[in-house]
Amino acid sequence: SPEPPIPIDEFEQRELLALEKDTLGTYLSAHPLDEFRDALRSRVECGIAELRSRPDQSTVTVGGLVAEAKKIRTRRGAMMMFVTIDDVEGQVEALIMGRVMETAEAALERDSVVLVTGRLDHQEGGQTKLIAQEVSAFDPSDEEIARARRAAGNEPVIVRVDAAGLDRQVVPELKSLFESFPGGSEVVLEMVTREGPKRLRFGDSYRVKDSEALHAELEALLGSAVVKAA
Repeated sequence: SPEPPIPIDEFEQRELLALEKDTLGTYLSAHPLDEFRDALRSRVECGIAELRSRPDQSTVTVGGLVAEAKKIRTRRGAMMMFVTIDDVEGQVEALIMGRVMETAEAALERDSVVLVTGRLDHQEGGQTKLIAQEVSAFDPSDEEIARARRAAGNEPVIVRVDAAGLDRQVVPELKSLFESFPGGSEVVLEMVTREGPKRLRFGDSYRVKDSEALHAELEALLGSAVVKAA
């Protein structure tokens, strides 16, 4: 009978980590932003690491993961939030106050992905703060994610393997191989396991440039692997 298709839904995080550790002997999970990377970049003006080079008091839109969110009461009794936004390449602390906080607080839960438009405040000591003027949840559709990947030339490379025949020693070799083909495409392992077919992503630092040479190297390393573009 035909083999069932690989499910497109990702594993629950705890199950994913357990499977990675049991099957491969290492953790390969991608940064939570990896799936949205290209779609997020299409909606922001610059990466967080670039904010320091932007003019003081200028307005800019950035996006990323809510790494930390703290709510405090000021001396005047008003509430405000200090929110750390992380886009993998950098972090910035955003100050959320007044009406902005009233409308944005629900979107600022830890580990959520948000877009923030605000005014830059370059402070002494090299620190940069972002005084938020608008905050919104970033929840792109599958179509938007795929469209952004195509526009950036970063469609994923999918490697299909049988987990039972996967030697743990091959993981460092895969990492080394991917580092030899740096690019913008994420790598996804579609693994046939005793629990059924599972999907694992390599992290952001192992993105590759898709090419025939990469496919040839993968097939030489993994033998019966079926390598395909998504």
